[in-house]
Amino acid sequence: MPLDPAQIGAIFRRGHERKAHVPPPHRDLVALSLGLSHAANLGARRLCLAVNREDTADDASASHAFLAQFRLICGLLGETRLATPFVDLAKADVIRLGARLGVDYATHCGRCPQCRKRSEACAAAGLVEPAGTYRA
Repeated sequence: MPLDPAQIGAIFRRGHERKAHVPPPHRDLVALSLGLSHAANLGARRLCLAVNREDTADDASASHAFLAQFRLICGLLGETRLATPFVDLAKADVIRLGARLGVDYATHCGRCPQCRKRSEACAAAGLVEPAGTYRA
């Protein structure tokens, strides 16, 4: 049976339906592996991961040690390099940067851990989220 990338999250969440949000274990490893393969297929020289400073402490597959090892893997497998442009920025700094660049932060569930972290980062960045940002 072929693996449908659009269904990866659903496959990993099976059995966790009662939890608000359960990201796939080691999701950055999964995403980077698929991304590296796709980038190599396209002949891309850079693969970007939008990991921030808090992510490096919260998720083993986003840690500095993991990212360093994945960079080695990239070098062993070809010419594609891993870029992590936000790795030294706090989530609030990324939110501020996005606001300056005009990123539309509208419509999220507001209940899952990722949305709660996002909301906290928006508050820390001094960004007032518009009414209706979070779905009921």
